[in-house]
Parts: sequence; C-alpha cells; structure tokens
Amino acid sequence: MKSRIGILIASMMLFLSVFSVTNSTNQAFAAVQFKVNASALNVRENPNTTAKIIGTFAKGQSISGLQDLGGWTKVNVGSKTGWVMSKYLSKPSAGTAVKIGYVNTSQLNLRQSYSTSSKSLALLTKDTQVTIQSQKGSWLKVYLSSKKLTGWVLNSYISDKKTAAATSSAKTAVTGSKYYVTGNELNIRTQPNTSGKVTTSVKKGTALTLYEKKGDWGRVKTAEGKTGWASLKFLTTKAPAVASAPTVKPAPAPAVKTVKNFITASKLNIRSKPSTSAGIVTILKKGDSVTLYQKDGSWGKVTTSTGKSGWASLSYLSSQQPVAAPVPAPPKTDEPVTENPGNNTPEDTELTPAPSETVYLRDDSNIRTGPGTSYNVITLEKKGSAVTKIGEKDGWVQVVTASGKTGWVAAWLTGTKEKGLKGKVIVVDAGHGGKDPGTSGINNTEKALNLKVALELQALLKSKGATVIMTRSNDTYPTLTERVNVSNQYKADAFISIHFNANGDKSVSGIDTFYYASNTNEKQLAQCIQEEVIKQAKLLNRGVKQGNFQVIRENKQAAILIELGFLSNPNEEKIVETSEYQKRAALGIFNGLEKFFSL
Repeated sequence: MKSRIGILIASMMLFLSVFSVTNSTNQAFAAVQFKVNASALNVRENPNTTAKIIGTFAKGQSISGLQDLGGWTKVNVGSKTGWVMSKYLSKPSAGTAVKIGYVNTSQLNLRQSYSTSSKSLALLTKDTQVTIQSQKGSWLKVYLSSKKLTGWVLNSYISDKKTAAATSSAKTAVTGSKYYVTGNELNIRTQPNTSGKVTTSVKKGTALTLYEKKGDWGRVKTAEGKTGWASLKFLTTKAPAVASAPTVKPAPAPAVKTVKNFITASKLNIRSKPSTSAGIVTILKKGDSVTLYQKDGSWGKVTTSTGKSGWASLSYLSSQQPVAAPVPAPPKTDEPVTENPGNNTPEDTELTPAPSETVYLRDDSNIRTGPGTSYNVITLEKKGSAVTKIGEKDGWVQVVTASGKTGWVAAWLTGTKEKGLKGKVIVVDAGHGGKDPGTSGINNTEKALNLKVALELQALLKSKGATVIMTRSNDTYPTLTERVNVSNQYKADAFISIHFNANGDKSVSGIDTFYYASNTNEKQLAQCIQEEVIKQAKLLNRGVKQGNFQVIRENKQAAILIELGFLSNPNEEKIVETSEYQKRAALGIFNGLEKFFSL
C-alpha cells in the first residue's frame, strides 16, 4: 500500500513539474496594455523573424498583449492577430493607465457593440479624441464627447497621443517614406483591397509618400495631396533612373516611309492614340489627304493638311486618290458667299436635303464653306445662336444663319431646344473595364454589369432620337481623364457614369446617385434619375449625395454617377445579375433623363 501511494505522489509531482515548465514558456493571460518602444515594430504571422509581416505599429502606440511565447507577444492587428517581439514592448507604470485616446488611422468606425458586424454609430477621423471607459478583448469601450455617443472601437487603432503631437518642434518626426510606382499605371483606392473605389491613378515612376502598411497594401499620399491605399507589389524604394539631359539628336527614322494617303470612308476620326477609346483630335471626310509616317498594328500615325497629328485606322486609308464624282450645279441662295472668293466649295453629290427646321448651336461654332474642317470659315456664330438647318452630309449639317449666310457646321454642335431627349447628346460611361474590374461579388465583376446596363440604356436613348456617345462599348479601359474629355469634347447635355457598389458589411444594400455641384442643374438631374430608377429597380433608396469622383468633378457638362446596388451583398447580387434587373435599371435612368429634359 505504501508503495502504491509513493508511486502516485511521484507521478503527481512529475505532472506538476511538466505543467510548470510548459506554463512558463507559453503563458496565456488576460489582455495587458503595452506601449511600443521601437521606432517601428513589425507584426508577423508567426512568432519568428522569418514569418510574413502583416502590419506595423508606430512608436508610442498602445496595444493589447494576448499571449507570451518565448520572447514574442501575441497582439491584435485590425481584425487579425499576429506576433511582435516582446523586448520592444513596455508596460505603462501604475497610475498612468490611458484614459484619453486618439484615433491613429484615417477613418475608424465607432460601433454599437464589440464586433465588426455591429452597426456603425459614427465614422471617426484621424486624431479624434475619445475617453476610454473599459476594454473587452481587442475592443475598447469609448465615449465620444463631440457627439455624446458611447460605443466600441478596435484597440489597435487608438493611441494615447495624437499623431501630430508625436512630432517635435524641430520637425524630426517620421513623415513617411518615399516610394516609387513600378507598374505602368497604379490605382489609388479608398480601402486596402481591390473592392475599394479608385480615387485616382498614377503612372510608372511617380513618387508617393508611404505612411502605413496593412498586409499587402500601403496608405500613400500623392504629390497632389490625394491619399488612399495602393498595392505594395507595385511600389519600391528605389528611385527610377534619371536620364541625363539628352543632347539634341536627329529624329529617329520613321517606322514607315512618309506616304501621302487619302480617306476612303465618308468620315474618319483622327484620334490622340491608336485606340477607338482615345479622344478625337479631328474628323476628316472622304477624299481628304493625310501624310502617313508611322504604323502600329492596324493604326497609322498621320498629319492632316492643316498640320494636326493623330492616329487613323489603316482600313480607311489608301494611297490611291478616290475618283471624284461629277459636280452638279450648286444650289442657289439668296446671298452668295463673298467672304472667301474662289474658296473650296464642296461637292453636293452626297447632300441629303432636310426639312427646314431651327436648331441651336451648343458652343461657339465656325460656319464653313463645306462639310469638313479643311473648308474655309465663312463666319463665327456664338453659342446658343439659332440657325436654320437645310441639309445634311457626312456628319455635318448645312445651315442658314440669322444674317442669311449659308454654310456648314458639325452636326454634334447643333441641337434643338424642344423638350425631351430628341436631339440631346448623352455620354454613357460604363465604369471600369479592361484591366480594372472594379468591385466584384460571388459570381460577377462590376465592369461586366456596368457595360450590360450601359448598352441597354444606349438602345433606349437612340430610340428617342438622342445622340449617344459611349466611353466604351466593350471590355476596354479608357482612363478617367479620357472619359471626361469625351463628355467635354462633345458638349454633352448629360454624362451618366454607371457603377455597382461594395461594402465590408454584407448587409448594406441599395442605390445612390452622386453629383458634383459644378453645374446648377446637376442636383436636379441626379434627383430625377434616382427617383425613376428606384421606381423601376425597387431596391433601397440611399438618396442623392454630393460625390468627389473625377468623372463628375472634372466634367464641364451636367454629370452624375449612379451606384445600382451592392455586389458585396449576396442577396442583392442575385437580383442585379439578372437581365430583367439590368433592363429595369436602364429604363429608370432613361425615364429620369426624359423627365429632366422635359422640365
């Protein structure tokens, strides 16, 4: 019996000793608050220096330690946990517990309870002061005195000092590191993921200031002062090589022999780049001559007879001059043209007589002797002038001015003042495209849905006699600047940018329309479209709001951007992916435009 008792006691002592050793090397404890005492402290996936870095803490930042393991401390970083080296942490002395905290990120949700799925009570900006009341795990219960709200925030985004206060009067504080873009074009987004909206894009070699890292993303600031998140995969600290001042050398030999060519199409766009999505420099008519001096695939770089340079489709160029058709006698007018005797009066072989009607000029316009920019200018008529339309040819209209002068003006520069959509110029912009998919849901990309709705809208607008300009008709990516340029170039009566939305909270749903108050009637346009789309789509009405999106901010025409639902909401994605919904959404936008132009 004594032998058995001895064996039992020995076993218990062995167990306790093993437990004691294990507990000393892997100590779990209630969350303890620490301060970072290193200038920058990496947070890693696992407790070793070869593990992936998933975040960085700044010096003086308050963090909660969750567990110790062999010289490492487990901490919260955002919604994840990671490991930092314990030697770079220090505990605040007794009696100095942080009672006042400051937001250390650009935006932080104050939530109703300690969960990322909980309702957001307010959005706190950087350096907002809060009073810390208690802590639960990685969450802090705080009081926001400015709005008299109590809620919960993630502990990792609260510091005991303002970020600005961390700098000394000698300006020796860290102000960010300079990085350079390595990709051809890099999107800057509102969030550290591809679901974040693109606020701007920067070219290869552009210098950015990096302030914060979050996984594979970095919070950056451009030279223009715009801030957002960029993928770290396309950033480097190595500055691009700066070429020494080049010596003047003879121009390189042209890609092709300089050859005179002629336009074979009734009219041909000359574009700024070898792409159908590029801006139009000028429009030439059949038989016009150009000098071809470079080829790029199916495109040729040309110079017009007026000295303008651009790109034309090689399919509509020929080295053979078209045979001119017999020239019938020109139509008689009550007052012959006398400003330019002997000028290049056009052939009338393709003139389509038009019933006499009054049209109005959308902008200051040259009235020319023929249907093309190569013809002489008779007179300059001011924006809003009434002229009488008497004929049409190759995208130009023949008009008689108020003073009785007969000439030609580009059709897109004319319009009617009648109510409704007839004669209106509408630019339809399918957001994103090509290399930029936009946001995405479980089964759909935003760029694909945007285009489907845009094409439905195009058909509806054309049926009512509107002139529709598409920024893209397939899976291409016109830049934001190019989209705006199209609208400004065609003097659009309205610019409609079509998008779908996303949110980290999958329950968020509905439709909203944005405007930038540069034109007095843009809010009214947004309201008309929002009201009619809600009637058709029957989703939650999130209202009309001012937005700072480039395609509406830089637009000189009446412009709106509409978000037609949330792909991040699985239930809403099932609705918006149907062709029935896309047709209803397009009809709502169409009805809104018709309503606006009938006011």
